[in-house]
Amino acid sequence: MRRYLACPFLYDNKNNLRCDFEILTNELDSSAVLLRDFVPNEYLKREPGRVCEMIYHLNASLRTFVSMTE
Repeated sequence: MRRYLACPFLYDNKNNLRCDFEILTNELDSSAVLLRDFVPNEYLKREPGRVCEMIYHLNASLRTFVSMTE
């Protein structure tokens, strides 16, 4: 039943660092989006967007399967 929870980290052991990892990746993602907003060049704005997508997949890979590719 726990696999259907919206917040599975609530049941993690207190020594489990997966929740810390998820919080860190969310912070990195937020920073990349903020950076994108400050980049004046439209072409360069694509790169932080690609970084956000990779961080998004990395975060989800922690609890499911590794979806990161080259």
